[in-house]
Amino acid sequence: MKMRGFTLIEMVIVIVVTGILSAIVALFLRSGFTGYLAAKPVLPLAINANLALDKIMFELENATSLNAIASDSLTFVNKQNETITISLHGTTVERTVDSNNAQPLLKNVTALTFKYYENNLNVSLSTDSTRLITAQITITDGTATYSKMLSSTVLRRLL
Repeated sequence: MKMRGFTLIEMVIVIVVTGILSAIVALFLRSGFTGYLAAKPVLPLAINANLALDKIMFELENATSLNAIASDSLTFVNKQNETITISLHGTTVERTVDSNNAQPLLKNVTALTFKYYENNLNVSLSTDSTRLITAQITITDGTATYSKMLSSTVLRRLL
């Protein structure tokens, strides 16, 4: 009578093949976990920076005129005829309406840079010729740093 079952060699082969497959799967999982762990501390920074830049760009798209431009601040007039200034004070990006009550938009900012361009994408040196504005914010919380750039077409009605 023949006994059914697995031989020792068959069991060893199954264990070796399972180990090899597990090692291959572990390599793929490792890269996924590494990416997740790298992105986790940056996520709150990215959310806050994106919200602040989106707010700035939304307001710029509805600007009726630019009053002053600088690399770290800009002043414009909105549809409600309010003069809005966006600037970096220390480590806080602030939004000031009619020179009153600065409202913080974003804290822990290490850099805020505005760049201004004309229709032909040459660098603009005056408020009258500016048609495109880019804003870049770099934010940190001590353990992670995040940098984001957005651009906005401004004063489309005057083109």
